[in-house]
Amino acid sequence: MSAEADAERRSNIINEILDQLKPGTSAAIYWLPKNEKKDENAEAIKNKKEYVVKEIPTSDKFDYVHVVYRGAKGGITVEVRQAELGAKTGSNATGVEKVMLGKNEAVLMTYKEDNQPDFHWIVWIKNGSDLEYSVRAKDTAVSKEELIKLAKQLNEHK
Repeated sequence: MSAEADAERRSNIINEILDQLKPGTSAAIYWLPKNEKKDENAEAIKNKKEYVVKEIPTSDKFDYVHVVYRGAKGGITVEVRQAELGAKTGSNATGVEKVMLGKNEAVLMTYKEDNQPDFHWIVWIKNGSDLEYSVRAKDTAVSKEELIKLAKQLNEHK
């Protein structure tokens, strides 16, 4: 399966899970490493899934963490994963700009559709690490400026 098809498949699974969340709740989706199936992943294997949904705290036994907060105005999504250094990517964003998160460069993509609120997505690789972070939300949940502020705060944590 291509990386693009895998990302689309994961996105569909994530959307199904998110649709089940109630306002004011949070969940983390931990994706199992592709080449690792050990006893600590028994829950996912038992349920014939490649992911486990749990209340937060995080674990270092997973290579992809997807955290969503859904409030009355909408959801905010944060992802942390091992960066695929050198990987090429594309976007159908209607606007792309560089933003600074402290001393860290990030890409802010804006998606606009007719009769829909703007959707903003910030992606960066944290300086000195191999971790890729992203935070995204619709303009109705948080403004672009608030999303940048959230990304800055996330980037400050070790």
